[in-house]
Amino acid sequence: MERDTSNDSELQKIEAALCDNLVRGLAGYDEAVEYEFESLFYKLLTLERDYQPSRYIHPSSIGGCKRKMYYVCMGEKPKRTRNSDLSMITRMGISSHLHDWVQELVAKLPGDKLHIANEVHIPEDSAAHIRYNMKGRCDTLISMKFDDGGEVSPLLLIDYKFISALQYSKTSSPKSNDVMQLTAYLFAFGCPKGALMYFNKDTSEHKTFFVDFNKDIWEEIVQDIITVQEAVKAEEPPNREINFFFCKNLCKYGWLCKPPLRSRLT
Repeated sequence: MERDTSNDSELQKIEAALCDNLVRGLAGYDEAVEYEFESLFYKLLTLERDYQPSRYIHPSSIGGCKRKMYYVCMGEKPKRTRNSDLSMITRMGISSHLHDWVQELVAKLPGDKLHIANEVHIPEDSAAHIRYNMKGRCDTLISMKFDDGGEVSPLLLIDYKFISALQYSKTSSPKSNDVMQLTAYLFAFGCPKGALMYFNKDTSEHKTFFVDFNKDIWEEIVQDIITVQEAVKAEEPPNREINFFFCKNLCKYGWLCKPPLRSRLT
């Protein structure tokens, strides 16, 4: 997939508009709103909701634990650990609300030739879905409208990440697993370029990193997908990939995986 340099001027306009709109929008986020979100998510976490298994490869899980991907593809039902960190789950919920807020701002970007769509599902007729059983939706897809007003050409795919102030201060380049996830989306939508936007959840600051589609990274992703698919076929989970923070705070398949020192992880 070759880069189309003719779109550079449009990309610059998008980046300038993002900086202007997002900074002004996030500046209105204060502690009172955060408290309201915390109260809301505390209530939501007490509710029991039906779980529908989704036996697909999700780009959001790429670059992470392949055993977790295996359990998802097998349709296993996740379970919350007994001592789940409520504050952490609440913070993730707050990020979800901020995520929706940012998407609303992006949807208002100017440009007669731009088509902006949020939460766009991977097409079922795409190679990603047909060949690699991939399913999911990207945060924002910006396309260029043709003069006849018909089809659009993918221009830029944006993935938003909301992180703590400490993480933000240490972020000088995009994380490798985030790049892998973005690359999977770029392949799925046939988009030549993406942007990873990291937001400091405590302020209006954000950092943007543009990423071109990289064939070598995509080939690495394909190998991981093949590993998981072969494991599913054999009904034998891949090797454990222990990460203390992830296993303790985020993974809901610990009851199946049973990583070492499980007593410390529940």
